[in-house]
Amino acid sequence: MKLTKTLYCYLDDEELKELDTDASSLRLTRSEFVRKQIRESEMMPTPKINYTSFIQTLNPILDRVESVADRLCHKVVFDVPVLWEALSDIQELIPKIEKEMKQCEQETTE
Repeated sequence: MKLTKTLYCYLDDEELKELDTDASSLRLTRSEFVRKQIRESEMMPTPKINYTSFIQTLNPILDRVESVADRLCHKVVFDVPVLWEALSDIQELIPKIEKEMKQCEQETTE
């Protein structure tokens, strides 16, 4: 097989070190190791989740958490009620996300 295509991948120093360690432990070059990992990986379909809806729901919650963090860092004011409210909203959202993820898993295994 003639290798004619190039794949570019940017790694930080730690990731490159890990790649080199893993490849050398199998006595493979980086390229051979990456190709082996790709060949042996199991591709999973992307879950059919309404990401837009979740992002629209999460954005205001994350804005509140960011506001709490910003006030804490810059004004040394810790707005506990706002943080608890945001965390409560996140806890309410988690079961909805889990339900959709389980539905997606069932659809992909059928």
